Amino acid sequence: MITAEQKEGVRANVLSLLVTNRFGVLTKVTTLFGRRGCNIHSLTVDITHNPAFSRVTVTVLESHEKVEQIYKQLKKLEDVKAVTLFREGEFIEREVMLLELKPGTNLQDLPLSADDDLRVIMLRTPGEAQIIEVMGTSDRVTQLILELGEARIEKLSRSGRVALGI
Repeated sequence: MITAEQKEGVRANVLSLLVTNRFGVLTKVTTLFGRRGCNIHSLTVDITHNPAFSRVTVTVLESHEKVEQIYKQLKKLEDVKAVTLFREGEFIEREVMLLELKPGTNLQDLPLSADDDLRVIMLRTPGEAQIIEVMGTSDRVTQLILELGEARIEKLSRSGRVALGI
């Protein structure tokens, strides 16, 4: 499977930050990316098991050299307690997507196979909307969107990549 990143000649770089859970920290982090001319592809943030800290997962589609420079600068920020720049095979990642299918779309027609890495759950809705929850790797979620196409997708919302080192 060719991902969108590979088509553009760049690969997804995933950074995981442990930051103090204070007002303005996320702004400092994202501003650093913007000042370096780096567009954030996905961003997820939530409190950790310790409410004093949050985990920030940032995915960028940039050269490894540019991301390495940003990594070094992130380590210097006062509110950033730890930064990890994941290398291929050093982390587990998942993404969640809510997807509303267009009326008349048959769930059996979804492009899924028995050995697929995706988990798909049909959600209950008060009306006739067909909303499914999809969980899998970010690349596989993107592939499903491309396979379904606009003809079968009413609307969708993606969480962005979350990752943990292994």
